[in-house]
Amino acid sequence: MHVEVPRVTAAEFDAAADGGESTAAAAARVALARGVQLERQGCCNARLTDLEVQRWCAADAAGRHLLEETMRRRALSGRARARLLRLARTIADLAGATGIGAGHIAGAVMLRCMDASVASARAASAG
Repeated sequence: MHVEVPRVTAAEFDAAADGGESTAAAAARVALARGVQLERQGCCNARLTDLEVQRWCAADAAGRHLLEETMRRRALSGRARARLLRLARTIADLAGATGIGAGHIAGAVMLRCMDASVASARAASAG
């Protein structure tokens, strides 16, 4: 997974230092989400099989609609669908949500599609 982070000025960096989530708070949130995953399904979301994805990564109606629309528009495979659902489940876990909604699906699509864009750019520059 790749995340593009824009360059910030020193003034923006100083202003952000006053209000963002601390490293300790982020680490605690990640540990909590991982604990939820282990308790719910016995492994982290990245290790779910396709059958387990069907069981543990069911999205609500709005999430399913967005996922199916994204798959159609981007001509995604079943494997890509499972990857999106695993990532959406992780995003939901980090947010403390019990279910997967459209916002979690949208976040997963954004991160996975950026990942694909980076891979395409690397392949183009290598070839």
